[in-house]
Amino acid sequence: MPIYAYRCSNNHHWEEMRSMADSTQSLTTCSVCKEVGQKVPSAPNLVFNGPGWTPINYPDRKENK
Repeated sequence: MPIYAYRCSNNHHWEEMRSMADSTQSLTTCSVCKEVGQKVPSAPNLVFNGPGWTPINYPDRKENK
């Protein structure tokens, strides 16, 4: 299940695990002030594969030797 980040109008931040079916229901309440929170956009994971992308374009990783 994906984890979604939320923020209320009082600038409290929290995360919730929700199923993909529940992702359309973006209304959730803050546990601190009980205000309605809104989803905070996040950056997706991005990996470049294919010709033209060499291992030096990625962080160091241990390779099998």
